[in-house]
Amino acid sequence: MITEMCKASTTPSCRSGCWSVFERVLEPHALSVLDVENLRLHYAKTLEHWGQRFEEAADHIEEMFGDSFVRAWRLYLAGSRASFTTGSLQLFQVVFARGTNKAMPWTRGPGHEGRPLVSGGVYGRHSAHLVSH
Repeated sequence: MITEMCKASTTPSCRSGCWSVFERVLEPHALSVLDVENLRLHYAKTLEHWGQRFEEAADHIEEMFGDSFVRAWRLYLAGSRASFTTGSLQLFQVVFARGTNKAMPWTRGPGHEGRPLVSGGVYGRHSAHLVSH
């Protein structure tokens, strides 16, 4: 119930699933996975910063949207951060291209350690997908 309430009021376009979703989407289009990176801990840190900013503005937000809105977002931010920190939620960035694409690096290479690949970066296009256990 709480999960559905948070999803409906905070992340209505979020989709969860598993790796088999990628296989069903990529395979019929001859797309090849080039790179997969788990951004779970990055996102936990992002949620920590969002939570701090949210609390700094909570009074103003409550004036604009009401107490139930503020409580729902507090629950979403804290619960999501805890879920990403403990690993019960995962966030993957998947880079893919046509199977015939030969213009890809052999490795992430120097300068990409500990840094997520982004659109327009070394690989070009990317897709992120949320997976919960």
